[in-house]
Amino acid sequence: MGSIIFIYAMLSICKSLEIIKDYYFGEEYIEDKWKAYWKNIEPRTYIQGYSTKARLKEIIAKIKMDDIDTRSCNIKNIFQKRNNIIHPKSGVDVVIMENDILTWFQMLKEILSKIIESPNNVQYD
Repeated sequence: MGSIIFIYAMLSICKSLEIIKDYYFGEEYIEDKWKAYWKNIEPRTYIQGYSTKARLKEIIAKIKMDDIDTRSCNIKNIFQKRNNIIHPKSGVDVVIMENDILTWFQMLKEILSKIIESPNNVQYD
């Protein structure tokens, strides 16, 4: 039963991260591929990569969080586990431990805290 609760907790954290991503980024189809751009910044500024992970990494860099590599690794880890649950592959067991959930909640809390502290909450240098 515990692992089902951890799966729901992980999916909730992922959804929260996706909402943050959607708040800051728009997307459009250009030259046969999807591209992501910062909302509310003119001229329109596109980023490298389109994935949720790439966009969250951009947000983390913009809000000047410490230890970007660790946070990027946590983001990669949570979305990799989410993808393996949503799109199961044979032979891939997804194990989510309580410590994973605590780490991801802490990361989400720190991202939200930094966003709240950031001037204008959208415009960045």
